[in-house]
Amino acid sequence: MHHGSASDVVPVFFLSDSTGISAETMGNALLIQFPDLRFDRTVIPFISTVEEARDVVARLDRARDESPRTPLVFTTAASDEVRLELRRTRCPVIDFFDLHMGSVESILQTRGVRLPARLHGVGDIQRYNSRMQAIEYTIEHDDGQRVRGPGEGRRDPGGPAPPRSTPRSRP
Repeated sequence: MHHGSASDVVPVFFLSDSTGISAETMGNALLIQFPDLRFDRTVIPFISTVEEARDVVARLDRARDESPRTPLVFTTAASDEVRLELRRTRCPVIDFFDLHMGSVESILQTRGVRLPARLHGVGDIQRYNSRMQAIEYTIEHDDGQRVRGPGEGRRDPGGPAPPRSTPRSRP
């Protein structure tokens, strides 16, 4: 393999009818098993209608036509209609939702609601908030610009925020 060549880069798409975080996380968990390959990753979130799914399929098929490597698609779309439309692409699709939902429904002997954006509502809110505080604390201390103890609330020093060493977006 010649590193740096465009033919060495595998286009990878993470598709979702929600944020795309789950598709990206699970897809990357598989991709890290191929350390010698290079991936060009694209997240396409909030695909909520069949029409939007058709637009995404056209984009995926263009990528297949234009890339020397076959693009790889990971999806976690919960909507049956959106998922079926996404499968029309000529790219191979790893459908995390469909791969496992039937098994879970069979074990539970009932059909799931198959609605998007349910994953991020799972769990108890105190545990979630505690984890988010830990992540914020780590980020703030990573660049050394802010110092706040783990039990302290947010503080506004009254002036503009100090510049960060790396750009970060916050919800």
